[in-house]
Amino acid sequence: MSPQPSDNAAMLRAMLNQSHDLLLLVDPVSQQIVEANATTERSLLFTRERLLEMRITDLATSMQDMFFWDEISSGQITEISAMASEWQRQDGAMLPIEMSIRMQQDQQRTLAIVVAKDASSHKAVEDELAKMTSALRATLEATADGILVTDLRGSISNINHRFARIWQLPEALLNQHDDQQIFAFIESQLQQPESYHQRLDELFAAPTTDGFDTLTLTDGRVIERYTKPQYLGADVIGKVFSFSDVTARVKAEQDLLAAKNQAEQANRAKSEFLSQMSHELRTPLNAILGFAQILQEELSDEHREFTGHILKAGWHLLGLINEVLDLAKIEAGRLSVNIEDFDILGVVRETLSLAAPIASKYGVNVSNKAGSAPASTIRADSTRVKQMVLNLVSNAIKYNRPNGQVTLSIEYPSSKMLRLVVADTGIGMSEADLARLFQPFSRVGDKQNEVEGTGIGLAFTQKLAGLMQGDIGVSSVEGVGSSFWLDLPLAEAAPSAGITEAKAESAESSLPAGKSYTVLYIEDDPMSTYLMRSIFKTLPGTTLLTAPSLQQGLELAQAHNPDLIISDINLPGMTGLELRQQLAAHPSTAQTPVFALSANAMPEDINQGLRAGFQRYLTKPLSIRELTAAMREVLGGGEAFSGKQ
Repeated sequence: MSPQPSDNAAMLRAMLNQSHDLLLLVDPVSQQIVEANATTERSLLFTRERLLEMRITDLATSMQDMFFWDEISSGQITEISAMASEWQRQDGAMLPIEMSIRMQQDQQRTLAIVVAKDASSHKAVEDELAKMTSALRATLEATADGILVTDLRGSISNINHRFARIWQLPEALLNQHDDQQIFAFIESQLQQPESYHQRLDELFAAPTTDGFDTLTLTDGRVIERYTKPQYLGADVIGKVFSFSDVTARVKAEQDLLAAKNQAEQANRAKSEFLSQMSHELRTPLNAILGFAQILQEELSDEHREFTGHILKAGWHLLGLINEVLDLAKIEAGRLSVNIEDFDILGVVRETLSLAAPIASKYGVNVSNKAGSAPASTIRADSTRVKQMVLNLVSNAIKYNRPNGQVTLSIEYPSSKMLRLVVADTGIGMSEADLARLFQPFSRVGDKQNEVEGTGIGLAFTQKLAGLMQGDIGVSSVEGVGSSFWLDLPLAEAAPSAGITEAKAESAESSLPAGKSYTVLYIEDDPMSTYLMRSIFKTLPGTTLLTAPSLQQGLELAQAHNPDLIISDINLPGMTGLELRQQLAAHPSTAQTPVFALSANAMPEDINQGLRAGFQRYLTKPLSIRELTAAMREVLGGGEAFSGKQ
């Protein structure tokens, strides 16, 4: 007994249902589905009965699939080993599949056996990969640098458009995909292609090495190249080159450097001008003030009064010169301050003593209320602070009214600052005057033509305060008076009294009475030599030897063994440092103290001289009192150096 058709159909379905793939039997001519397995039902959400009512093109709905099944119906295609497609599920979603088709002919008809695998997971991976690739490509194109990626043999695997623009690669060259031609085009633009090629060989010879190079092109552009290894896991699979056009930045840096050099050159020229001006102005003043000091002791009272006026005017002129030069040095950034801890009350007392003659002349009363300050030790430059306070007090006196009042007091605007207040009952200032008060060479008020000065004192004081981390300010009422305040940092601890006392004791030491001293003066300027001879005639117990050159000075030193050498530091063909070295190297002068005396009075000149080994650095115009004090200190003092001025 042979099997019935119904039994055969049941057996076929049972066999089809054993497969985990989607299985369909399709009539190739009518495209009607004649059988479907359970996997197909589950995957497409259709019942078997519904599937058997459908044609294959009801599932494969794309235009491409319709053309494909038409070719099967016409017999043009009889077998497919692998093909990607999508079938529409009952819920409308598309199911990615990979299918194969072969024809099976039995006694009754020919059927197309369609075997399909669910490719959803593969599709998801492909979609994610495509998404990542798109993101990477977008990132590559978004970067401001030109990117070149190669394998370890140097073959190009990727570039971005910025790379093509930087190297001006023609579109036709890019379309050829000829790596050698691209690299040749790049090298043709380099000023040093051999060096570029050599560096590339070095980078590929060391796959894990990073690199950085600066490339200069023949058109003047400058390109920076960074090199990084490309890793796949732990393995290096290529190189990533990043190119950046830094031409604008390099030009800006070059312009900045040129401007810096130009500014430094201008500063040097300004410094040289200041030094030269200081020298040229001080040299004639040295003669004027020097001879006036000598004459004053030998004249009648009337003539002594005349020389007193000369000295007063000369020292005042020197003060004005110093103010102008100091202000210029501050603006050039060349004025330094010597910061130390000291008691400002001593400076105030000394300043008021110096200002007393001015107060007497103008009929102004000065009151010191700063003595009761609980904390008065500040951290600043004592010499400059005295200069600042004297300027404020002098102004308060000069711009006051007859029988007016000037009061000094101390306040504390914060726990770290001391404020010295100089208040007056003078003429006061308007808002317009206050607005330009601290401008250099600006003099305000109705008395500006009556009061001597340059108008730079307050500007100089303001800049000095800034150098010492301080500040200055003013409040004023026109017709009532003004109140200037100077803020300076408080010191953390008071200065050592022992040091002050030791200095004072040392200054008062003296040489044995009756001892004579020989001094050698080396100077090529006849007027300065004549002045020094005249000064030493007033110093009993001294013998002065003079020499116009170092060589003659060394000969005199060898013959007379002087106790002290005073020398100009600008002798012909020799710097002060060279002069001191030669004096130190010569047996006749190696142990002899040496003073420098020069019209070069800039702080750096003085510091350089002291570093060179001069025991003292005296500046022109020379104060006889300063000279004799220095001689007493270095040689021991005594009656021989009482000095007259």
